[in-house]
Amino acid sequence: MNNHSKRLIVWMIYLSESFEGGGGSSFPQQELILKPRAGDLYIWLYGLQASIIPI
Repeated sequence: MNNHSKRLIVWMIYLSESFEGGGGSSFPQQELILKPRAGDLYIWLYGLQASIIPI
């Protein structure tokens, strides 16, 4: 993590549920996979590993 960064948190909001056959968010350090719904808001600390699971 860059010590000069002023970022503290990261956020993401899902606007729709129009995906089929997959998709979601993965937080490997917490061994957590989330299947989003429209309106879900995810907030996590900057520097934690997170990734999007492709559709």
